[in-house]
Amino acid sequence: MRPAVFLISLMLLLSMVSIKSHASLAAKEKLSPMLQKQLNFNQSDALSVLVYLRGKADLSRSAQLKSKQEKGAFVYKTLKSVALRAQAPFLKWLSGQKITYQRFYIVNMVALFDVNAEAILQISKRSGSKLSKMEEVTSVQALV
Repeated sequence: MRPAVFLISLMLLLSMVSIKSHASLAAKEKLSPMLQKQLNFNQSDALSVLVYLRGKADLSRSAQLKSKQEKGAFVYKTLKSVALRAQAPFLKWLSGQKITYQRFYIVNMVALFDVNAEAILQISKRSGSKLSKMEEVTSVQALV
């Protein structure tokens, strides 16, 4: 009877290790290759990163609108609404972590400034997050 208990315990332990490594792998896949390299090279540097979030706007109704002005206003309002909903829980978490950010609406993303490696990895592992991918900002002018 004891060997059976040992085998079951061992199988449970191995499955837990497998689940944890799979979650870690999934989190790493969200990081761009360039960002992964930067994190591996120098973990003490503070980086600026772009965090892209999931959330797709349904813009099909814009085809029914007459003027370019109406279409533009509809597209802007819809994209902003989707981004606001997708970003809200993430921005609340960032504020709690005292991480400086700038939000964007047309592209559903958030720029993070002076973020350390530990925070980047923590963000990539957030469950329930609408995080799609993260990449390093190579120039602040790219955001202007």
